[in-house]
Amino acid sequence: QLSTYHVVMESLPKNFPALEQRRISCSFFASMLAGVAIVAANHPFDVATTRMCNQDAGSRTYASTLACFRMTLSAEGFSGLYKGAFANWCRAGPHTTYCFVFLEAFKKAADEYGIFQ
Repeated sequence: QLSTYHVVMESLPKNFPALEQRRISCSFFASMLAGVAIVAANHPFDVATTRMCNQDAGSRTYASTLACFRMTLSAEGFSGLYKGAFANWCRAGPHTTYCFVFLEAFKKAADEYGIFQ
């Protein structure tokens, strides 16, 4: 999450010079992309965890996380691992955005007042 944000935050002003003076706007776009990256990386594991927790205690449909991945891929394809990803992004996206936009606002204030120098 942080590494994606950092890479995008550095590359946006280079590729879009209009964003160079708009630090908060740049932070907003970078944090939204970081939210997408975190959902893309973590959601398949959330799907597997949910399916394993919701299985009947006696049935043991999924013996392991790897078995859950295999069965999901064979039954539903790759998109089965991303069921509900938009809802997950609706939760994680704003959280990531708020965190990083506030971080940039605090960094800007610290630079203006020389707090961390």
